[in-house]
Amino acid sequence: ACCPARSSVAVSQTPPRDRSGDGPPRLVLRFAVCTAIVLALAAGAILLVVRHFDTVQAERAATSEARVIASAVLRGPLRATDFERPVTKPRKAELDKLFKAHVLNEGVLLATLYAENGTVTYSTDHRLVGTRTDPEHVSEALDGSIRSDVTSITGRKTLRTYAPVAVRGGTGAVALFQDYAPIASAANATFIPVAGIFEVVLVLLFIALIPILRRVTQRIRRQMEEIEHRALYDELTGLPNRALFRDRIEQAILAARRDERSAIVMLFDVDRFREINDALGHEAGDMLLREVGARLGRELRASETFARLGGDEFGILLPEATLEEATLVAERVHAALEAPFALRGLPLEVTMSIGMVAFPEHGNDVDTLLQRADVAMYVAKDAHAGTAVYDPEQDTNDAA
Repeated sequence: ACCPARSSVAVSQTPPRDRSGDGPPRLVLRFAVCTAIVLALAAGAILLVVRHFDTVQAERAATSEARVIASAVLRGPLRATDFERPVTKPRKAELDKLFKAHVLNEGVLLATLYAENGTVTYSTDHRLVGTRTDPEHVSEALDGSIRSDVTSITGRKTLRTYAPVAVRGGTGAVALFQDYAPIASAANATFIPVAGIFEVVLVLLFIALIPILRRVTQRIRRQMEEIEHRALYDELTGLPNRALFRDRIEQAILAARRDERSAIVMLFDVDRFREINDALGHEAGDMLLREVGARLGRELRASETFARLGGDEFGILLPEATLEEATLVAERVHAALEAPFALRGLPLEVTMSIGMVAFPEHGNDVDTLLQRADVAMYVAKDAHAGTAVYDPEQDTNDAA
């Protein structure tokens, strides 16, 4: 415990108002929401990749099927002349039977044969015979490459595959238009179970985070409460400190001004505290301050703020009180200290010097009230009067 010097009470340090509910729990909630959003976005991105992969695999399977049709089913029946010019009517009828029997029943909606320059020499849709397409695709097929893309015919989505057909006397190009619905179904058949498992894993992961977030929330809340308590309460006695005392005075001033009433501020300290410290040591001085705080705290009402302001200096705020009522409180304080304190087995009698000021009679703001209460306290101490009310004539610091 430090020995008190005549303190300067004009230091301004207004504490924050009650912020319960505005602190870390809300931050942790934001973290949880952000985590959920990030997981959802990551899941969406991964699922899109998985869906694309499954779709590509299904398209490759369909392309392979088209390759088999071109190389196995069409290789024998087709002739080199079928790819040179539009086929004759009798040959068209033969090809219609061939494609209807062995190709169109395999999910193929349309089949087309091409000449080297891209001219359609035969098609299951006879209207296309004689038309031309991009010769680049045909050239790739004639070179032995398989090329697929997604297109539509008569508003129906299809997978178009250009494939080479080896025939006697050369190589031809065929385009097979496969219905895309079975391809999409095949992709979904793989994608849906994978997506379901992945979503379940992400949900379980987020659920597993909930207890962690709850513990973090509780820990941060406790830490914030501890920090706020340390900021507003005295560590030695557990009483409100100077910052909280100033804040309570400000609130009392606002209420008294609104209701046109008075408020009382009292400051007091332990007489001869320096001697107690020097004789018994600082640890004994701390014990005395704790005992004083505990004993007076039991005597005061809940509406009366009792604070330790530093060293051996204490303060009491009496909102909506008069000087007459404050005098009675001062008498209760003195009476509570009449019984000796036992420090290290030694009885110790303690007295207090109390200074009182009234709002608005002795000041209209916190600093003025505290400074003049301090003056009154030292007047009481010097006169060994126990209690003194502020008197401007005794204030040597008053410029007025």
